[in-house]
Amino acid sequence: MAFAAVERLIAFRYLRARREEGFISVIAAFSLIGITLGVGTLIVVMAVMNGFRVEMLRQMTGISGQLGIQGSRDGLAAPPEMLARIRAVPGVLTATPAAEGQVMAVAGDRVRGVVLRGIQPDDLRARLPLAAAIATGRLPRVLRGQFELARVLRDVPDSAETFIGLAIPFDPIAGTLAGDEDPYRALGSAQVRNVVLPARTSHIGAPRADHLAFDPATRAWIERYRPDAGVPLPEAHDVANLPMAAELWFAIKRAWCGEAQAAARAGKGS
Repeated sequence: MAFAAVERLIAFRYLRARREEGFISVIAAFSLIGITLGVGTLIVVMAVMNGFRVEMLRQMTGISGQLGIQGSRDGLAAPPEMLARIRAVPGVLTATPAAEGQVMAVAGDRVRGVVLRGIQPDDLRARLPLAAAIATGRLPRVLRGQFELARVLRDVPDSAETFIGLAIPFDPIAGTLAGDEDPYRALGSAQVRNVVLPARTSHIGAPRADHLAFDPATRAWIERYRPDAGVPLPEAHDVANLPMAAELWFAIKRAWCGEAQAAARAGKGS
C-alpha cells in the first residue's frame, strides 16, 4: 500500500532535519534501524516456523495419529474384528492399538512428567525404520522464552538408535558459527554423527531435491556416496542440497538393510 503525501513529508522531515535539529535526526535513524531489525527478526522466525509446520505435523501424526479412540478408566479392548472395521472406514490408512499412561522420568537431579506410550512389536516394525527430526534452532526457542528446551536441543536420548545431526555454518537461527562448535551429543547409547552442510544451504529450500533425482550425474553421485569419502561434487550441475540428500539416502538404505537382516535372523530363528 502506497504512503500518503503527508506521511512521506513527516518521515523525510525528521530523517533530514536541519543542522540545529541534528539530534532529532539521530533519534529517528536509531528508531528506524530498531524497527527494521525487529520486524526482520519476526519475519525470519515466522518463516522458519511456518516452513517446518507441514513436516512437524507429519512427524506428530506418524506417532500419535490424527484420531484417537479411548475407553473408560479400565481401557478399551481392541480385538482384531474392531480393528478391521476401523481400517475399513474410507479414508483410514491404518489403525494401531496403544497403551498410554503418565509417568515420572528421573535423570540425575532432573525430574519430569512424561507420557509413556506402548504399541505391539508388529505395529512398531510396520512403521518406517528411520525417523527424521527437524529442529527449529536456538533462536526461535529463545525468542519464545523456551530457555530450558534451547539448552538441551542438541542432546540425543536413548530412544534414538542412530541420529544424524545436520548443521549450517554461520547460521543465526541455529546459533552456530563454524557449524561444528556445538555438535549433537548422545546421552547414552545412541550412535550420533554430525555433518556440516555447505554454507549456502537454506532452511526453507533444504527439502527441495527433485532436480537431483532427474539429473543422471547427481543421481549417480548420491548412489555412490559414502560418509567421509571426500568425493568432490559433480561440476556444471545443479548441486543444491546434494550433500544432505546423499546423507539422508545413505541413512535410509542402511536402515533398510538393518531391518532386512533383522527379519532374516528372525525367520531363521523360527
